Amino acid sequence: MGCKMDKKGRVILYGSLGIVSLFILIYFVVFIYQISLVSATLELGTNCGFVTEAPTSDPGGSALLACNRASAGKFTSPAGAIKIIEIGWWSSITSANTDTCRVGIYSNNTGDDEPLTLLAQSDEFSTGTTTGWKKMSVNFDIEPETTYWLAVVVPYGNPCHKIDYSTTGGRYSQDAGGTFSETWNADFATNNFLIAIYAVYETGVSDTCTCPGSGENWEVDMSDFCVISEACDLGTGTLSFTGAGWCKCNASVDTINLGDPGASGILYIQDSCKITID
Repeated sequence: MGCKMDKKGRVILYGSLGIVSLFILIYFVVFIYQISLVSATLELGTNCGFVTEAPTSDPGGSALLACNRASAGKFTSPAGAIKIIEIGWWSSITSANTDTCRVGIYSNNTGDDEPLTLLAQSDEFSTGTTTGWKKMSVNFDIEPETTYWLAVVVPYGNPCHKIDYSTTGGRYSQDAGGTFSETWNADFATNNFLIAIYAVYETGVSDTCTCPGSGENWEVDMSDFCVISEACDLGTGTLSFTGAGWCKCNASVDTINLGDPGASGILYIQDSCKITID
Protein backbone atom coordinates (compact mmCIF):
# COMPACT_ATOMS: atom_id res chain seq x y z
CA MET A 1 0.00 0.00 0.00
CA GLY A 2 1.18 3.51 -0.76
CA CYS A 3 0.02 7.00 -1.51
CA LYS A 4 1.17 9.97 -3.52
CA MET A 5 -0.02 13.48 -4.25
CA ASP A 6 -0.97 14.50 -7.78
CA LYS A 7 -0.38 17.90 -9.37
CA LYS A 8 -3.64 19.24 -7.94
CA GLY A 9 -2.72 18.29 -4.39
CA ARG A 10 -5.06 15.31 -4.18
CA VAL A 11 -3.97 12.22 -2.23
CA ILE A 12 -4.07 9.01 -4.29
CA LEU A 13 -4.01 5.56 -2.66
CA TYR A 14 -2.46 2.73 -4.63
CA GLY A 15 -1.84 -0.96 -4.11
CA SER A 16 -4.31 -3.66 -3.05
CA LEU A 17 -4.58 -2.42 0.53
CA GLY A 18 -5.10 1.06 -0.77
CA ILE A 19 -8.11 -0.12 -2.78
CA VAL A 20 -9.50 -1.93 0.26
CA SER A 21 -8.99 1.17 2.38
CA LEU A 22 -10.71 3.25 -0.24
CA PHE A 23 -13.72 0.92 -0.27
CA ILE A 24 -13.85 1.02 3.53
CA LEU A 25 -13.74 4.79 3.42
CA ILE A 26 -16.53 4.93 0.83
CA TYR A 27 -18.64 2.45 2.82
CA PHE A 28 -18.13 4.48 5.98
CA VAL A 29 -19.21 7.68 4.25
CA VAL A 30 -22.28 5.99 2.73
CA PHE A 31 -23.16 4.44 6.09
CA ILE A 32 -22.98 7.79 7.85
CA TYR A 33 -25.09 9.31 5.07
CA GLN A 34 -27.71 6.59 5.45
CA ILE A 35 -27.84 7.18 9.17
CA SER A 36 -28.52 10.83 8.54
CA LEU A 37 -31.33 9.87 6.16
CA VAL A 38 -33.06 7.41 8.45
CA SER A 39 -32.05 8.81 11.82
CA ALA A 40 -35.08 9.53 13.91
CA THR A 41 -36.60 12.94 13.57
CA LEU A 42 -39.53 12.13 15.82
CA GLU A 43 -40.04 14.96 18.28
CA LEU A 44 -42.63 15.09 21.03
CA GLY A 45 -45.10 17.89 20.49
CA THR A 46 -44.17 18.23 16.81
CA ASN A 47 -44.84 14.96 14.97
CA CYS A 48 -45.72 12.57 17.77
CA GLY A 49 -47.59 12.72 21.04
CA PHE A 50 -49.86 15.65 21.77
CA VAL A 51 -49.56 18.46 19.22
CA THR A 52 -51.32 21.74 18.47
CA GLU A 53 -51.00 21.30 14.70
CA ALA A 54 -50.97 18.13 12.62
CA PRO A 55 -47.57 17.27 11.10
CA THR A 56 -47.27 17.09 7.32
CA SER A 57 -43.76 15.83 6.54
CA ASP A 58 -42.12 12.40 6.76
CA PRO A 59 -40.95 11.93 10.37
CA GLY A 60 -38.09 9.66 9.30
CA GLY A 61 -36.80 6.85 11.46
CA SER A 62 -37.07 3.11 11.12
CA ALA A 63 -40.27 1.20 10.37
CA LEU A 64 -42.22 -1.38 12.36
CA LEU A 65 -44.92 -3.74 11.09
CA ALA A 66 -48.34 -2.38 12.00
CA CYS A 67 -50.85 -4.81 10.50
CA ASN A 68 -52.89 -7.44 12.36
CA ARG A 69 -52.08 -5.74 15.64
CA ALA A 70 -52.75 -2.67 17.74
CA SER A 71 -49.76 -0.39 18.28
CA ALA A 72 -49.71 2.16 21.10
CA GLY A 73 -47.41 4.91 22.35
CA LYS A 74 -47.39 6.40 25.83
CA PHE A 75 -47.79 10.19 26.11
CA THR A 76 -48.85 12.79 28.68
CA SER A 77 -51.49 15.37 27.82
CA PRO A 78 -50.36 19.01 28.22
CA ALA A 79 -51.66 21.41 30.83
CA GLY A 80 -55.04 22.77 29.80
CA ALA A 81 -55.76 20.02 27.26
CA ILE A 82 -59.41 18.92 27.38
CA LYS A 83 -60.15 17.38 23.99
CA ILE A 84 -58.53 15.44 21.12
CA ILE A 85 -59.84 16.48 17.71
CA GLU A 86 -57.58 14.42 15.41
CA ILE A 87 -55.30 11.39 15.62
CA GLY A 88 -52.87 10.39 12.89
CA TRP A 89 -50.07 7.89 12.30
CA TRP A 90 -47.35 7.58 9.67
CA SER A 91 -47.39 4.61 7.27
CA SER A 92 -43.97 4.24 5.68
CA ILE A 93 -44.68 1.55 3.07
CA THR A 94 -45.22 2.71 -0.51
CA SER A 95 -47.10 -0.27 -1.96
CA ALA A 96 -49.32 -1.67 0.76
CA ASN A 97 -52.81 -2.88 0.00
CA THR A 98 -55.68 -0.52 0.68
CA ASP A 99 -56.92 -1.45 4.13
CA THR A 100 -58.89 0.05 6.96
CA CYS A 101 -57.69 1.15 10.36
CA ARG A 102 -58.93 2.75 13.54
CA VAL A 103 -57.27 5.10 15.99
CA GLY A 104 -58.06 5.23 19.68
CA ILE A 105 -56.97 6.17 23.16
CA TYR A 106 -56.33 4.03 26.24
CA SER A 107 -55.92 4.83 29.90
CA ASN A 108 -52.63 3.98 31.59
CA ASN A 109 -51.95 0.91 33.70
CA THR A 110 -49.51 2.35 36.22
CA GLY A 111 -48.63 -1.07 37.59
CA ASP A 112 -47.53 -2.66 34.31
CA ASP A 113 -46.79 0.64 32.54
CA GLU A 114 -48.96 -0.47 29.63
CA PRO A 115 -52.33 0.56 28.16
CA LEU A 116 -55.29 -0.44 30.29
CA THR A 117 -58.85 0.43 29.20
CA LEU A 118 -60.08 1.58 25.80
CA LEU A 119 -61.55 5.03 26.40
CA ALA A 120 -62.57 5.88 22.84
CA GLN A 121 -61.98 4.81 19.25
CA SER A 122 -62.66 6.27 15.82
CA ASP A 123 -64.73 4.88 13.00
CA GLU A 124 -62.89 2.80 10.42
CA PHE A 125 -61.12 4.75 7.70
CA SER A 126 -59.00 3.88 4.69
CA THR A 127 -55.25 3.56 4.88
CA GLY A 128 -54.78 4.08 1.15
CA THR A 129 -51.83 2.41 -0.59
CA THR A 130 -49.03 4.97 -0.28
CA THR A 131 -46.72 6.46 2.31
CA GLY A 132 -48.13 9.27 4.41
CA TRP A 133 -50.00 10.39 7.48
CA LYS A 134 -53.21 8.40 7.98
CA LYS A 135 -55.48 10.61 10.06
CA MET A 136 -59.02 10.83 11.36
CA SER A 137 -61.07 13.57 13.01
CA VAL A 138 -62.30 12.56 16.47
CA ASN A 139 -63.96 14.12 19.49
CA PHE A 140 -62.39 12.54 22.57
CA ASP A 141 -62.61 14.27 25.96
CA ILE A 142 -59.41 14.05 28.01
CA GLU A 143 -57.94 15.37 31.24
CA PRO A 144 -54.93 17.69 31.29
CA GLU A 145 -51.55 16.45 32.51
CA THR A 146 -52.68 12.82 32.37
CA THR A 147 -50.94 9.79 30.91
CA TYR A 148 -52.66 8.23 27.90
CA TRP A 149 -51.78 5.71 25.20
CA LEU A 150 -52.45 6.78 21.62
CA ALA A 151 -53.14 3.71 19.51
CA VAL A 152 -53.77 2.51 15.96
CA VAL A 153 -55.05 -0.89 14.82
CA VAL A 154 -54.72 -2.24 11.27
CA PRO A 155 -56.63 -5.52 10.79
CA TYR A 156 -54.91 -6.96 7.72
CA GLY A 157 -52.34 -6.11 5.06
CA ASN A 158 -50.27 -7.94 2.49
CA PRO A 159 -47.93 -6.18 1.95
CA CYS A 160 -48.22 -4.96 5.51
CA HIS A 161 -48.38 -1.32 6.56
CA LYS A 162 -45.53 -0.10 8.76
CA ILE A 163 -45.33 2.68 11.33
CA ASP A 164 -42.20 4.77 11.85
CA TYR A 165 -40.38 4.76 15.17
CA SER A 166 -37.21 5.88 16.88
CA THR A 167 -35.31 4.40 19.81
CA THR A 168 -34.86 7.66 21.66
CA GLY A 169 -37.30 8.10 24.53
CA GLY A 170 -40.91 7.01 24.63
CA ARG A 171 -42.61 3.72 25.48
CA TYR A 172 -44.35 1.32 23.11
CA SER A 173 -46.76 -1.58 23.52
CA GLN A 174 -48.62 -3.83 21.09
CA ASP A 175 -51.66 -6.08 21.30
CA ALA A 176 -52.01 -8.85 18.71
CA GLY A 177 -55.18 -9.00 16.64
CA GLY A 178 -57.13 -6.89 14.21
CA THR A 179 -59.39 -5.00 16.64
CA PHE A 180 -58.98 -2.89 19.75
CA SER A 181 -59.41 -4.89 22.94
CA GLU A 182 -61.59 -3.27 25.59
CA THR A 183 -58.82 -4.17 28.02
CA TRP A 184 -55.33 -4.13 26.52
CA ASN A 185 -53.61 -7.51 26.34
CA ALA A 186 -49.96 -6.69 25.69
CA ASP A 187 -47.82 -9.25 23.93
CA PHE A 188 -44.89 -6.84 23.75
CA ALA A 189 -43.81 -3.62 25.49
CA THR A 190 -40.54 -1.73 25.63
CA ASN A 191 -38.97 1.54 26.68
CA ASN A 192 -37.00 3.92 24.44
CA PHE A 193 -39.37 3.26 21.58
CA LEU A 194 -41.19 6.30 20.20
CA ILE A 195 -43.76 5.68 17.45
CA ALA A 196 -45.05 8.15 14.87
CA ILE A 197 -48.55 8.75 16.17
CA TYR A 198 -49.97 12.13 17.19
CA ALA A 199 -53.09 13.69 18.67
CA VAL A 200 -54.17 17.25 17.94
CA TYR A 201 -55.64 18.63 21.14
CA GLU A 202 -57.70 21.62 22.23
CA THR A 203 -57.41 23.49 25.50
CA GLY A 204 -60.18 24.81 27.75
CA VAL A 205 -62.19 27.91 27.07
CA SER A 206 -59.75 30.82 26.85
CA ASP A 207 -62.21 33.31 28.33
CA THR A 208 -64.73 33.10 31.15
CA CYS A 209 -67.84 34.06 29.20
CA THR A 210 -69.21 30.57 28.61
CA CYS A 211 -71.69 28.95 30.98
CA PRO A 212 -69.92 25.93 32.54
CA GLY A 213 -73.16 24.00 33.05
CA SER A 214 -75.28 22.71 35.88
CA GLY A 215 -73.52 22.02 39.16
CA GLU A 216 -70.46 24.08 38.21
CA ASN A 217 -69.31 27.38 39.73
CA TRP A 218 -69.02 30.21 37.20
CA GLU A 219 -66.41 32.87 37.84
CA VAL A 220 -66.60 35.67 35.25
CA ASP A 221 -63.45 37.70 34.66
CA MET A 222 -64.58 41.28 34.10
CA SER A 223 -61.52 41.89 31.90
CA ASP A 224 -63.06 39.49 29.34
CA PHE A 225 -65.95 41.97 28.88
CA CYS A 226 -68.50 39.19 28.64
CA VAL A 227 -71.98 39.50 27.19
CA ILE A 228 -74.20 36.75 28.62
CA SER A 229 -76.73 36.25 25.84
CA GLU A 230 -77.71 32.59 26.37
CA ALA A 231 -79.64 31.13 29.30
CA CYS A 232 -77.52 29.37 31.92
CA ASP A 233 -78.78 27.09 34.69
CA LEU A 234 -75.96 26.59 37.16
CA GLY A 235 -78.10 24.41 39.44
CA THR A 236 -76.09 24.20 42.66
CA GLY A 237 -73.29 26.28 41.17
CA THR A 238 -72.49 29.89 42.10
CA LEU A 239 -71.96 33.01 39.95
CA SER A 240 -69.08 35.27 40.96
CA PHE A 241 -66.89 37.97 39.44
CA THR A 242 -63.23 38.89 39.42
CA GLY A 243 -60.96 41.42 37.74
CA ALA A 244 -61.52 44.94 36.42
CA GLY A 245 -63.96 45.67 33.59
CA TRP A 246 -67.61 44.88 32.96
CA CYS A 247 -70.08 42.09 32.20
CA LYS A 248 -73.42 42.54 30.45
CA CYS A 249 -76.22 40.16 31.39
CA ASN A 250 -78.92 39.79 28.73
CA ALA A 251 -80.27 36.29 29.47
CA SER A 252 -81.61 34.26 32.39
CA VAL A 253 -79.15 32.81 34.90
CA ASP A 254 -80.13 30.42 37.70
CA THR A 255 -77.70 30.07 40.61
CA ILE A 256 -77.64 29.48 44.36
CA ASN A 257 -75.50 32.54 45.02
CA LEU A 258 -74.59 35.80 43.24
CA GLY A 259 -71.25 37.35 44.05
CA ASP A 260 -70.37 41.07 44.25
CA PRO A 261 -68.90 42.55 41.04
CA GLY A 262 -66.45 44.44 43.22
CA ALA A 263 -65.20 48.01 43.17
CA SER A 264 -63.43 47.61 39.81
CA GLY A 265 -66.17 45.66 38.04
CA ILE A 266 -69.58 46.64 36.64
CA LEU A 267 -72.46 44.22 36.07
CA TYR A 268 -74.91 45.61 33.54
CA ILE A 269 -78.45 44.26 33.86
CA GLN A 270 -80.03 44.51 30.41
CA ASP A 271 -83.61 44.02 29.19
CA SER A 272 -83.60 40.23 28.93
CA CYS A 273 -81.47 39.63 32.03
CA LYS A 274 -83.08 37.64 34.84
CA ILE A 275 -80.87 36.30 37.63
CA THR A 276 -82.68 33.80 39.84
CA ILE A 277 -81.07 32.92 43.18
CA ASP A 278 -82.49 29.65 44.53
